[in-house]
Amino acid sequence: MLREYWFQLYVRDHWRELGFDSLIGPFEVGPDFKGVYRGREVKVEVERDYKAFLHDKKALSSHQGIDVLIVGVGEDPPAEIRSELPPFVINLDPQTVAEYTRPLRAAYRLTKAQEGERRREKLREFTQSIKQRALMSTCDCGGELMQVSGNDPELIGELSEGQWADYLAGFWTAFRCRKCGSKIWVENADGGDGID
Repeated sequence: MLREYWFQLYVRDHWRELGFDSLIGPFEVGPDFKGVYRGREVKVEVERDYKAFLHDKKALSSHQGIDVLIVGVGEDPPAEIRSELPPFVINLDPQTVAEYTRPLRAAYRLTKAQEGERRREKLREFTQSIKQRALMSTCDCGGELMQVSGNDPELIGELSEGQWADYLAGFWTAFRCRKCGSKIWVENADGGDGID
């Protein structure tokens, strides 16, 4: 079944065909749309089916005062729930909406796949950075490396202004070997090679 969002896009693009004189929305808060239907100002809610509206009506105050319900089902509401629905109910054919939104849904899936790949690439970079840091836990001499504080006077004295700015911005981390005293710089952005 299509998500409510795709029904909203269909309504946004076909409001005249649905009998509205004007329509604005969809909105994030409150009714999905506001407009003019059969000459009067109305609040409009779009739902996949009657059950979703009735469930939301009990939970959401935004469903109070709705004048027009647009549902993604082809059948009229059952008689036992008609009194719980707004005065006007418009039925959408789900197949028509599915066909109309097919290219939009394909573009959405492609965008989501690209975003997912970007996230996976960032995760791979982060994992590589962690692995690089784990490898940097010992010095070539075999001594243990410890992170150097920014308050270390020896560190402050040997950095240029640009290096100091990069250090403060978190682009680099300094480590000192407990055994031999040498310093190793590690680039935080990608776990690059140390300098110095």
